[in-house]
Amino acid sequence: MSIVTKAFTTSKYNHFYKIKGKYLGINLLSWAILSLDKEQYKLVNDFLSLKRAPQNEYEEAIFGLLLEKKFINPLGFNEDEYLKHLFNLNKQSKDSFSLGLAITLGCNFRCLYCYQDHPAKRMSRIVQRSVLAYLEKELPGKDSFAVSWWGGEPLLEAGIIKNLGTEIMDLCHKFGVKYSCSMSTNGYLLNDENIQILKDGYLEHIQVTIDGYKNTHDKTRILANGGGTYDVILENLHHLVWAMPEAHVTIRMNICKSALDVDGHKKLLADLAPIRDAIAIAPREVLPTENFDGLCLPQNKFDEYYNKIGDITNQLGFRIAFGVHGVGTTYCGATPDGNWLIHPEGFIHKCTALAHKPELALGRLLLDGTVELNKAAESWRNYSPFDDEQCNSCSFLPMCMGGCRRITYTNSPYVNRCRIKEELPLMVINKLQFEQKGGD
Repeated sequence: MSIVTKAFTTSKYNHFYKIKGKYLGINLLSWAILSLDKEQYKLVNDFLSLKRAPQNEYEEAIFGLLLEKKFINPLGFNEDEYLKHLFNLNKQSKDSFSLGLAITLGCNFRCLYCYQDHPAKRMSRIVQRSVLAYLEKELPGKDSFAVSWWGGEPLLEAGIIKNLGTEIMDLCHKFGVKYSCSMSTNGYLLNDENIQILKDGYLEHIQVTIDGYKNTHDKTRILANGGGTYDVILENLHHLVWAMPEAHVTIRMNICKSALDVDGHKKLLADLAPIRDAIAIAPREVLPTENFDGLCLPQNKFDEYYNKIGDITNQLGFRIAFGVHGVGTTYCGATPDGNWLIHPEGFIHKCTALAHKPELALGRLLLDGTVELNKAAESWRNYSPFDDEQCNSCSFLPMCMGGCRRITYTNSPYVNRCRIKEELPLMVINKLQFEQKGGD
């Protein structure tokens, strides 16, 4: 047995792909990427197989890089405990937390695949005061706090965003806590006045949905009166990026049976080209709900289309958003202990896809800021991927840490709980592309 075999072990989170004549490798504990030619790959593979020790300065440098980036680890290093530690730090963070505020269930769109009803419910002043009372209890001692504005369509209640947001910012200032906010919006109401409200409200990230080029988008994302929305959203996006160049903008594309149009995808990217460096493209599958599944693609068809448009998106120099935030961090915002989503009537949820259903609430936010939970909250609060045999043994675990909680419990032919691992080759290429350009 060699000294290398005795002293080191190979990470189970290494993944290598041969792509266009190069060998690309990533370690999911460090997110480090290697781009290797054939001879370099042979040498690296020898080291990862622990067949021999380095024999000269060049080989020592390569071996040292593998050790530094966790492709190889000292024999006493426990990867599982390391990852569990990072997960628990994120889940049980004492330094930061966030709230999702569903300030309205109303919406000006009637998207074909929407799982929500749209009653004319807005967050009452009583519930707003409950949120402020909750923050009075929770903000002291924290370093940072973030609000996610949700709906329905949150910009229907831009006044609440402005006024309640100002009150929350005042509380954060009072306690010396850094404040930021994010939003998921259909983009139709991103006019200059509302953009200014978001700018004044320290918006860091915004997600806007465009389902492909105009001929496709205007069939799925329609106004309540049946009108198209593509042209207005596109113009608003340009205004947003010019007004707020520091904001992170994600263009979500919901992919269903009616949205398979490769040429249309190219046309959409051409329309977005002037703001390419300020946005990220996020293709996502339409998931089944109790309302429908007729629009959903079988998983193999989605993967085939996703890879086609992903390659095009890469080739045209766009950043792709994969929903992966870093080692040990939670793919799902429902997992961290302090994160809640508040329904307009004060009901408490974890999952944004369930927030329109009071009967599925995990509790209530009381007027004095107390969180009153029911028994259903326990499974959400106690969740750990390390208690799941499938997750705990998975070599892709650092990517998703269990993934979307709703998908975990979905039994459907249209849903692959672990499909994010199918994105890894594309993710490696996209990440390497922007690292070589000097991006983050």
